[in-house]
Amino acid sequence: MKRRLAWAALCLILAMDQAQAGEVDEVRGEVDHVVQGAGALERDYLKAARFEQRHALTARLNDGELLYNRGDYPRAAIILLDVVENPEARNQPLYREALWLLGDSLFRMRNANGAGAAFEELARVGDADQRSRAIGRLVELALVTGDEERAIRALALARSVLNTAADPTLLYAVGKYEFRRGDARVAVGLFDQVPLAHAYGWRARYFAAAAALKAGQGDDAYTRFRRLLDDATRGPAAAEAPAEAFADEDRQVLDLTRLAVARMLYERGDLDTAMSTYAELPRTSKVFDQGLFESVWIEVKRGDYERALRKLEIQLIAQPDVVTGHEARLLQGKLLLMQGRYDDANQAFEALLHEFGPVQDEMRGTVITHGDRLDRHLNEVVGRDIDDFDPNSFLPAKAARFAGRDPQTERALNLVGDLGLQRRDVEEARVMADEVETALEAGSRIKIFPRLHEGWLRAFEFQGRGVAARARLNDRAATGVRGNAAYDQLRAEREVWAARFREVPRSVVALRDRGSKALDEMQRIDKVAYRLELDVRSIEAQLTAIDRYLADTLQVSEQVLSELPARRQSDKERVEALALREELKRLMRDISQERIRIGGADAAYREDERIRRELLLALKAEADWLRGHGASPDPAMLARLDEADAQIGAFFAEAAKLVDERVAVLRRALEAERRNITEYDNELSSFRDETESIGGTIAARTFLTVLDRIGAVVLEADVGLIDVAWKQKQDKSDDIGRILDRQTADLGDLERQYQELRRD
Repeated sequence: MKRRLAWAALCLILAMDQAQAGEVDEVRGEVDHVVQGAGALERDYLKAARFEQRHALTARLNDGELLYNRGDYPRAAIILLDVVENPEARNQPLYREALWLLGDSLFRMRNANGAGAAFEELARVGDADQRSRAIGRLVELALVTGDEERAIRALALARSVLNTAADPTLLYAVGKYEFRRGDARVAVGLFDQVPLAHAYGWRARYFAAAAALKAGQGDDAYTRFRRLLDDATRGPAAAEAPAEAFADEDRQVLDLTRLAVARMLYERGDLDTAMSTYAELPRTSKVFDQGLFESVWIEVKRGDYERALRKLEIQLIAQPDVVTGHEARLLQGKLLLMQGRYDDANQAFEALLHEFGPVQDEMRGTVITHGDRLDRHLNEVVGRDIDDFDPNSFLPAKAARFAGRDPQTERALNLVGDLGLQRRDVEEARVMADEVETALEAGSRIKIFPRLHEGWLRAFEFQGRGVAARARLNDRAATGVRGNAAYDQLRAEREVWAARFREVPRSVVALRDRGSKALDEMQRIDKVAYRLELDVRSIEAQLTAIDRYLADTLQVSEQVLSELPARRQSDKERVEALALREELKRLMRDISQERIRIGGADAAYREDERIRRELLLALKAEADWLRGHGASPDPAMLARLDEADAQIGAFFAEAAKLVDERVAVLRRALEAERRNITEYDNELSSFRDETESIGGTIAARTFLTVLDRIGAVVLEADVGLIDVAWKQKQDKSDDIGRILDRQTADLGDLERQYQELRRD
């Protein structure tokens, strides 16, 4: 019995020793992990950050190029502008690449002035290829903006380059300019030099044929169009075109070529071939409806009105809207008239009058009511801010659908819209500058530098794990002193902070999860604010609709309208809505600022760090007491943890130094950018009064143009109805004439018979 008890005791002791040994190994492994991780911070993060700092411009250019390739042109332009304006960049090859990417980003944003400045600089300092690309873009800018002075400068640069090297992109750009300017023969020569294998090859071939046609060389134009279709039929490989030759734009070029060939065949009288060419247009083509409509005229020219009607009915099924399909309806009415189907013809013309007549009356009423003050009236309807100019805001709904595209109006709107876009850009730049200022001032500014931020998170994690390891070492050493009042007091003090420390995120994943939850909550609040802003905008739209209804219904002067109780109430509510919208904007800006402050060394982290420090002090006080009472924690492990803490502290200090250096550079750039914003805003302000009145001018011009076009449709429909009535009258007259002729003939027969009877 005693022997069995002894064995049991021995087994228990051995099990306890094994457990203690396992715990020691576990703690040692944890200490090793902390020490190794702390030692790697310098290698993995600080060296990388220093390297990035030495190559900051290259890294910045790469960031901008990535955003450019993703199509995020506004953000790309901000980063690339930072590279271009850096004095250190001017003597490096990356400066020229940054200029191209910046100019093209601004070009795609329709910022003509900014893009022009970048391309002009690249044309001055770039290599041969870069100069050609930049000058090509300058020529395109001249086309888009209609700026004659810019065009003269760009063409002078283009000719100086083309005299030495025929760059296809530049040839294409200059060819388009000469084509638009009207010098078709020069355009043909330029387009012919663009290889078909080039990205612009198919388009250049199409424009060359169109230019030949414009120059009066019909046979040459037809041959060119026909050859382009034949090459396309053989496929890109046979035509030595690039693999991407049949992208959407090139497919559209081929469809336009088919349309052109069919039209020329029609003019030549080759109706069968023209019909088969129209039939080659795919149903997915943007010009399919146009081709179908034109093919109807072939049947008309053949005199096969029934077949023409059947084709036209197919188009009307696909396009049932009378307003947008008015041309087909007019043709339908005329064909029905020619077939003698008068009731059906009347229905076609009356359908047009039913749709367009009330719109014409409404628009005429507006013109009569406001007279010479139409532009001022429409300016009030459109609003002083025409950045979001939309015909739907001042045209009746049907008239807006009918309006379609007006190149002159679009050009004017683009110019004004560009100015409005730049005004928005200035405001956005000001908001962004405020956000950057917040990011630079906040404790979370290390987030601006992703590599250092990653190291900072790792260091924070190692600190927490080091504290946990110290606690376990203290617990293991204190096994023999439990129950001592002095020690229990120290341990109780430690447990207060340990309990709070257990609530602190101690891993990178946990830290990010907490930040994500905070951001999600901010996002929820932001969505609520955004929905409220939409509601306010809806109220403003309703108030505008009420004002418009009052003006169009009562048709009185603006002074009389302003005295109406309903108008006064709407004005009052509009002021309140505007104030509420501004308040919501401020709230959303505040939310955005707080979102920037979340993460990194934010308020939550600072509280975490305070808890960790207090716990660390309690642990060290506990370890000192244990050491003084012969129960010292493992000194070797503590020494290693102290070394790790020192390395982590050094990392934090060096990381803070690097951040301060970078932030200082960013602050200087930010201050310079704020000055630029102020100067640019002052410059734009000088154009503000002019642009605030131009909205009404453009709207009035568009209004009258659309009214004239609607009047032409109504006139044709009226003429159609008159033609139907006249043809019906003529048919009845012909019938009466035929009856009278028969009666006359019958009377003659009776007279002859009577004469014969009398002779008998």
